Amino acid sequence: MTSPSDDAEQADSHAGHGTDFRLLFENMDSAFALHEVIQDGTGKVVDYRYLLANPAFTALTGLKDVAGRTVKEVLPHVEQSWIRLFGNVALDGTPVYFEDYVAQLGRWYGGRAFCPQKGRFAVIFNDITQRKLTEEKLRRFEFILANTSEEFYIAQPDGQLIYTNRAAADSLGYTVEEMLRMGVPGFDPLHDQVRFREHFEELKRGDLPPFETIHVARDGHIVPKEMHSVYIKLGDEEVVCGFGHDITGRRAEQERLRGNEEKYRILFQQNADAVFVHEAGADGLGRFVEVNGIACARLGYTRDELLCMSPKDIDGGTSPSELAPVIARIRNGEPCVFEQVHVAKDGRRIPVEIHSQSVTLNGRPAVVSVVRDISERRRLEEERLAMERQVQQAQKLESLGVLAGGIAHDFNNILMAILGNVDLAQMDTPPDSPVKACMTDIENAARRAAGLCKQMLAYSGKGRFVITHLNLNTVIADMVRMLEVAISKKVTIRTNLADDPPMVEADATQMQQVIMNLVINAAEACGSGDGMVSITTGSMDCDAEYLGSAWIKDCHKPGRYAYIEVADSGCGIAPDKLPRIFDPFYTTKSAGRGLGLAAVLGIVRGHRGALKVYSEQGKGTTFRMLFPAAAATLPEAKAPDSGETRIYGGEKALVVDDDENSRDVASRMLKRLGFEVVTASDGKQGLDLFAANGEFAFVLLDLTMPRMDGAETYRELRRVRPDVRVIMTSGYNEQDVTQRFAGKRLAGFIQKPYQLKDLETVVRQVLSRHTG
Repeated sequence: MTSPSDDAEQADSHAGHGTDFRLLFENMDSAFALHEVIQDGTGKVVDYRYLLANPAFTALTGLKDVAGRTVKEVLPHVEQSWIRLFGNVALDGTPVYFEDYVAQLGRWYGGRAFCPQKGRFAVIFNDITQRKLTEEKLRRFEFILANTSEEFYIAQPDGQLIYTNRAAADSLGYTVEEMLRMGVPGFDPLHDQVRFREHFEELKRGDLPPFETIHVARDGHIVPKEMHSVYIKLGDEEVVCGFGHDITGRRAEQERLRGNEEKYRILFQQNADAVFVHEAGADGLGRFVEVNGIACARLGYTRDELLCMSPKDIDGGTSPSELAPVIARIRNGEPCVFEQVHVAKDGRRIPVEIHSQSVTLNGRPAVVSVVRDISERRRLEEERLAMERQVQQAQKLESLGVLAGGIAHDFNNILMAILGNVDLAQMDTPPDSPVKACMTDIENAARRAAGLCKQMLAYSGKGRFVITHLNLNTVIADMVRMLEVAISKKVTIRTNLADDPPMVEADATQMQQVIMNLVINAAEACGSGDGMVSITTGSMDCDAEYLGSAWIKDCHKPGRYAYIEVADSGCGIAPDKLPRIFDPFYTTKSAGRGLGLAAVLGIVRGHRGALKVYSEQGKGTTFRMLFPAAAATLPEAKAPDSGETRIYGGEKALVVDDDENSRDVASRMLKRLGFEVVTASDGKQGLDLFAANGEFAFVLLDLTMPRMDGAETYRELRRVRPDVRVIMTSGYNEQDVTQRFAGKRLAGFIQKPYQLKDLETVVRQVLSRHTG
């Protein structure tokens, strides 16, 4: 075993510069010691001996004259972990870093152990007790600081952070680890290392008042902060403790009311909305202390005039009960949004939306209100609601139209059985029979019911039209005398007919019904006193917007329209009743079916027209019906052949109808005309019968049936025999049906309910065309 002095000399020799090494060894701040390990017979390290140690070793540990002694001699209670750790270094040659507490010395040490040659190890270490104590002190506060909402920082004199809490990191969008790496200069551009050290020295000389600075958040936006810093010592370490909070709100308020004059001018005077600042006052509505140019321009007052007023002077009548909760919220510091009406100097009423916020102005409570004119928004909203109401009305009327059409169609089947059977029964009843009068009454009642069905079909737009080119002036001129007789003598009819209005494609009878219904309604609206009903014709070019506001929403094409206008001087229609006037069976009269205006709407719809209604209570009502101007002259309809073409007996006819009563009546009528009749209850059965025996003179085919409707049946019949003669029958009007079968060589059409003479006429026409 070598002596400590030999080891020192050997260390000097290895260094190559003995004197320099000795100086370094003697004067280095870190402790240095060289050791050799002691092993038992199994090779296990059980102790180690100090070979040499520098003065710093003695200074940091308090251990003297350790050279030549074992660690167990120097520190009898040394932890076995130290012997194992350093033994591994000496034998394996792997250096280690360590930080541990030596209980016998009561100190923390941290450093590096390495192997200069096998069986030996050297350590270089420092006393880290003070740092550990500082860390321990910090840990004592860490839980409290980590969970407080107050931002907290601990920084070294150069601004490097030792600690920051979650609240500080969250306020800028960083993690705590990122904040520690950045240090104060990394997020506070006003405090680089030089300025922070100056700040540290100022704190060291004495406490400083809170100050304002700016911090840069992760996303780049600037966060104004108010900081309060104090100087403290943590053991031997001098640090700065900082407490901060976000003053964005306060800064915004200062900039808004007491900040930079240029910003104030831009934000306040150039704001697109009116801005008012008023004192809070005892009632929350004190005198105006500032207004911008938009506020003056909108209300028509000068700035000096408004500064002599308060919000109450421009309010359009908001009740105290409505204002109370708004004022309470503003006083509680809540931003408040509400609507009001402001009254301008010239009396104009302006709907506005107000955004109010309480502020402090010159140490006194005040309110800042940004006021937006919402006249356009209200107008658009009203238009939207009106459009929704119109769409809902159109959908309702469309649904009611489908319902009315369906009811009328089914009711026509019932009337078909009544009228047909009465018609047949009357033929077989002697004129002097006592039941003759009863049958006549039944027939008349059924005809009135059929008339009601026609009105329902007219409402649904499926009434029977005979379209010709009409001059609306001619229709009205022919009706004036009849209209005067139909209404009260106290009501005067005045006509104002345009010169040469454009022709329209319309059914003259339906036009007469429309005019009659409107004039009678107009006369009744005049009450029992004197009144005036005017009928006006004319023409106008209608755009999509004008047509879009009509009652009937059928995507009318813009263009030239002829119109009939019926106006009265009566009582007008109440706003709550106006949306329902076209509903079927709705009436305000003590007696009446409520189908007059419903039929008007249906007829106008069936003619691809539009309908506008203008009414004001106490000032009368105007109905304007617009019809597309005819593009060209329609060919004159040929008069039906009145020749008595003989219907030969013995020919077969096929009747296809799902309604048993209608089928039976039609069968008996055709038998009366001399035909041999075969019947089918639906299209499929009819097609099978026709295919089995195609020698039918014609087929009387119902349009609406289950399984296979009339259209599909007709198509299949023509596949069996292309020249088949089919007379279509339906409760709907001829125009709808014939248009549906245009170009498909439909032989004829007869509308339910019909009588024997109607059926005979149609059959004769069909057979004469196909035999001539």
